[in-house]
Amino acid sequence: MTGHSSITIAFVAGALSTHANLPKLNCPMTETPPPTEGSHTYLWTFQHVAQLDALLRHGVLFGDWRHVEPPCEKAYRYMCGVMEKRGLDCGTAPPVWAWHSCWGNQKAPDREVATQLLSLAQLAEDNMVMLTLACPDDQYLLSSYHQWCDLVYFPSLQEGCHCDLESTWQEANETERRILEIDLSSLEDDMVQATLPLVRKEWLRQVHRV
Repeated sequence: MTGHSSITIAFVAGALSTHANLPKLNCPMTETPPPTEGSHTYLWTFQHVAQLDALLRHGVLFGDWRHVEPPCEKAYRYMCGVMEKRGLDCGTAPPVWAWHSCWGNQKAPDREVATQLLSLAQLAEDNMVMLTLACPDDQYLLSSYHQWCDLVYFPSLQEGCHCDLESTWQEANETERRILEIDLSSLEDDMVQATLPLVRKEWLRQVHRV
C-alpha cells in the first residue's frame, strides 16, 4: 500500500480531526469488507484518532502502557506472556487489542459493542475511530473475551493478586486452555478478541468514526 489514497476512510458521523488529512466518506460501522484476504483475516480495533495519525505517519503502531490503567496492568502483562509463548513478542509494549468476532463469527463490532467496550470519557471525546485491518494470520492471537475477563481481568483487580494470577503451574495451564479454546461455529454468546504485538499501516483497510 502506498500513500493514504488506497485507504477507505468511512465515518459514522462528523469529520476526522486535522491529525490526518484524509478523504471522507459516510458509511455505517457495519459496512465492512469480507472476512478474509488470502492468508489474512479481518480484525477491528478501537483507537484514538491520534493513534491513527501515528500509524499513518510512522507506518506502525504499538501499544503504550501510558494508556493502560494501573489496576489493569497485571491482566495485560499476563496476555503478553501468553502471546510470547506462541511466538508473538510484544517487547516492552502492551498488546494492541482488536476484535475478531462480536456475537457471531467474523462479525464486526457495532455501535452497541463500542458503547460496552469504550469508556464514557472516550465516547464523550468524539475522537475514537474503529480501524478495519487485514491482518496476516501469524501476527495475532485469538482468545475468548469473556473467559479472559472472568479468569484473568477481574481476578487481577483484586488486591494482593499475583502477576501470574495462578498459584500452580497446572492451574495456569488450565486458565490458558479455557481462554484460548474457541468454537468459531458457536459465538452467539461470546466475543473473540485478538491481541497483536503491533499494527502495520499496510494492513489498514477502513477507518470508521465511532
